[in-house]
Amino acid sequence: AKQGHPPNKSGNPITEMRALAIIALSSFWATISSTGATSSCSPYSTLREAIRSALQQSNPTFSTIFSPSKLEQESFVGPVEPVFRFVKFWTNVGPIVLHYKFTEVWFKVFNIDLSVRHESWEALHEKYAPASLQFILDLKGLFVKIGQVMSSRADFVPIQYVDSFNMLQDSVPSWESGRVKEIVRESLRNNQKVNFEEVFEEFGEVLGSPSIGQVHRAKLTPQYGGENVAVKVKEISYC
Repeated sequence: AKQGHPPNKSGNPITEMRALAIIALSSFWATISSTGATSSCSPYSTLREAIRSALQQSNPTFSTIFSPSKLEQESFVGPVEPVFRFVKFWTNVGPIVLHYKFTEVWFKVFNIDLSVRHESWEALHEKYAPASLQFILDLKGLFVKIGQVMSSRADFVPIQYVDSFNMLQDSVPSWESGRVKEIVRESLRNNQKVNFEEVFEEFGEVLGSPSIGQVHRAKLTPQYGGENVAVKVKEISYC
């Protein structure tokens, strides 16, 4: 085992396959969950439009509450997106799972020596851990959350995956600052009816990037107390 980690139980192929099954099934669950969430955009949009129309007839000022902002329109997930994520998931994860499964069958059929098995498992982990990390960063959202959990479970997840996924705890690539400010700006304008400049004197560096958002250091204007604060911004596309 590497220094700083609990002993790695990666020599047992059954343990390894269970770990990989958890990886695949958890990611598959995340894909299905994303599909369910994004595919509901269309009926909700229709319902919102019906409500907006009814309210506009009774009071034209109410309709502005239900008018989608430019940022919301840009972040809208169309019906093709869930299919794209599903296909991208299996084109990335499918070959990995098949390679592990083929290796396990090969061990059983040819009765491969245990030392060779251990070296083979280790080689597969070394090969696919970085690729799995990149796949998680590409699809983001719940996949990042699953990777964060896996990075803290060295008791049954291969150490190569633990080491690769560890960066998901606090080093997920941040989004561009302009987009973050625009999300905050529109949220303040639409929900609180105030301007961004009225609330924040400074809006600065990224303190951390969780799975579906990121945290920024900011300073409030004297009108709102003038304190230094941390602002967590949630990415609209993953809401």
